[in-house]
Amino acid sequence: MFSWHEPRWWNSFVRRRVWIRKRARRRPADVDSSGHLLNSDYFTIRPASSRSSNRRSVASVASSRLPSKSSIARTSIKEMEEAQEIENIETLLSVLRSSRIDREKREAVENYLDHAMDLSQLQDEMHEIMSIFVFQASRRQLLTHLMRKYDDTARKLEDNDNKDDKNLLERKKALEAAVKHAEEEVSKLAYWSDVKKMAERGELRLSLDEDQGWYESHPGLDRSGPNAPNMGELP
Repeated sequence: MFSWHEPRWWNSFVRRRVWIRKRARRRPADVDSSGHLLNSDYFTIRPASSRSSNRRSVASVASSRLPSKSSIARTSIKEMEEAQEIENIETLLSVLRSSRIDREKREAVENYLDHAMDLSQLQDEMHEIMSIFVFQASRRQLLTHLMRKYDDTARKLEDNDNKDDKNLLERKKALEAAVKHAEEEVSKLAYWSDVKKMAERGELRLSLDEDQGWYESHPGLDRSGPNAPNMGELP
């Protein structure tokens, strides 16, 4: 059974799918029942006075449907007030699952890092958080942000006044564990050459020293890395 069209790239369903538009049923309140539409009153002859009043009523209804500047301002203020601070991992996961694009997901994680009350639980959910992101570049950006937060915390601990700060010590430990799990996800889903470039740029905590076995543990999806010991076979 062959297709009705030739196998050309412009006939693919992925291209035709762009033409499909979401159609929503109009509510009765949105349907204008004025006489100029094709309805039961279309052929009814009315005097000029009623037509002018009808036009004014239609114009008033149309103007009432348009939101005013004050209502738009109140709506934006309300949305800003509803932007909650994410303080626990359950709320973070809920927001991540309901977010549509990676930018919203990354902003949710950044919000959690600034207001988290249970930051120690982030390492347990780091693999799931990484899997929610769509693009690998978004995972790398999140890893870079985590490392930046870790460096800021470590820099604060280097001060003489904050060396024994318990909260900073716990935050540093939690961020270090989260960075470790995030690196595992980024390294697992990327090509070996990409992981190597990230390590060279300092976007990964992994070492490029051969004596630490970094090359052997990250062969990469494209198999461009070195061969595993014993040709990859178990002894």
